[in-house]
Amino acid sequence: MTFHCRGAPGPPADSYGLLVAAATVSTERTARLVCALLQSKGIRSTAGLADPAAGWRVLVFPEDWIPAFEILRSLPD
Repeated sequence: MTFHCRGAPGPPADSYGLLVAAATVSTERTARLVCALLQSKGIRSTAGLADPAAGWRVLVFPEDWIPAFEILRSLPD
């Protein structure tokens, strides 16, 4: 699974209403897998297509962004 997560801790500048992007992935399947992983750790998440060139965004509530970041950055490449 390959995805890109923001490098520096702290909520990202791009937000989607009440949600913020925790990761950007290339496929819907990968986005759903990342959401399932986060949800298995108690983090509410959803995914949406940013645009075809940018890929899929995994979205979380701002208060869940740091725990989501910690989980995602611990995954192997």
